[in-house]
Amino acid sequence: MNVFYNSLHNQHRPPNEIFDGNRDPHQEVPERVDQVLRALEGTEHLVSDAQPNLRERQALLGMLGQLHTSEYLKFLQTTNFGKDYVYPSVFPYRNEAQSSAHPVAQRGLFSFDTYTPLNNTTFETALCSAYLAQHAAIEALNSNEVQYALCRPPGHHAEPAHMGGYCYFNNGGVATQTFRNANQQNRIAILDIDFHHGNGAEKIFGEIEEVLTVSIHADPNKKFPFFSGQVTNAYVSNRNFPLPLGTTNSQYEQTLKLALEAIRKHHTTHLVVCFGADTHKSDPIGGFLLTTDFYTEVARQIRALKIPTVIVQEGGYNTASLGENVVAFLTGFI
Repeated sequence: MNVFYNSLHNQHRPPNEIFDGNRDPHQEVPERVDQVLRALEGTEHLVSDAQPNLRERQALLGMLGQLHTSEYLKFLQTTNFGKDYVYPSVFPYRNEAQSSAHPVAQRGLFSFDTYTPLNNTTFETALCSAYLAQHAAIEALNSNEVQYALCRPPGHHAEPAHMGGYCYFNNGGVATQTFRNANQQNRIAILDIDFHHGNGAEKIFGEIEEVLTVSIHADPNKKFPFFSGQVTNAYVSNRNFPLPLGTTNSQYEQTLKLALEAIRKHHTTHLVVCFGADTHKSDPIGGFLLTTDFYTEVARQIRALKIPTVIVQEGGYNTASLGENVVAFLTGFI
């Protein structure tokens, strides 16, 4: 399998995250990618450092404009955040908000949490991460083989006009839009199997019948992002499967079968898998009890769909075990 990463991810090093009044070391660290690359050594996967050229950058920026608002893109691209990371801290007053050009107000306007910080490297790093998803989708279109985008920072929480949950651009959305732009007859499903609800894809594609968004995640009454992820009929093409904390392999597998059946009924032609290993039993911010070998079985069942697939890396914050969990998952596609 082709594995694409971008070495510029290392410049994204937020020192802290602020949650529930606590300032803790940031969970989304460069070592996540480093450990995955180390685990891939000696395997048959073909690992390459994918860097966009000028033409590809321009094409990607145009595509991001199909997923995110122009105001949000301009905010990330042109704001001078400085060398040190700055954090959102003040947010709009529900539906009564007036506009403000103050930097503190702008950070709150385009974010929904306090632990997705910004500095002058953020835009470039997020752009390169999104490029991996685009590049992998193009390769999938050309080869009909499974491709893996080792994206960092992750993307599945990024909404049209909001960053959050460590995410700035919606990487899975980029892969999806690449499939859509290639042929308007394509029918794409996004299968999000991160521990946290894939709110970004739901917001971006929920009203588009040709794109099915499916998310298996922790009960939002218990875990982030809290305000989305319930079973709902709010969108025309969306299925949410919230699961209780303590979910085991066998419990998860039952729900996975339902999710895959929804994808089959959608007559999906291309698949984007947003994979998060924060469902593992050892994850510090998770709450499921999945095991490493179970990821191979999950992948085998997804592979049985027999459709072109892009895997986009999302969460997984036990850095010590992330590499072996990713390798176990990729093994199921071979």
